[in-house]
Amino acid sequence: MSCLRYIPFFFLYYYVTGITINANTDFIKGWKGYLVGCIVNVGGLVLYIVAQYGKLFITGRALWPSQALSSILLFALVPTLIVATIYTKALYKKTGNVYTGVFLNTILMTMITIANTIVYTNLL
Repeated sequence: MSCLRYIPFFFLYYYVTGITINANTDFIKGWKGYLVGCIVNVGGLVLYIVAQYGKLFITGRALWPSQALSSILLFALVPTLIVATIYTKALYKKTGNVYTGVFLNTILMTMITIANTIVYTNLL
């Protein structure tokens, strides 16, 4: 049950991104709306990865060498956020309610994150 302590933070994140994605891409029809939503959601992370590893491959030294582990972990976050964006947009189109996608993403992504992370619980 260690996921319960993380659910409020994931809910807040997916609530804000759900409103942002649907408000900014609702007028775009078809697959283009999904593409713009994905770019809005993961564009900054992709730019960070390109800057970090682009400089590493060109000069042999990363742009922020002390952030090596954080940069590696971002590779898994990009496809996860793309899937979350598609769920958010598709469920909003079906239901007209942003909360359906927010609750699904909160539960699903919290469980994925907790399952891939060691969580030490105080038993006392």
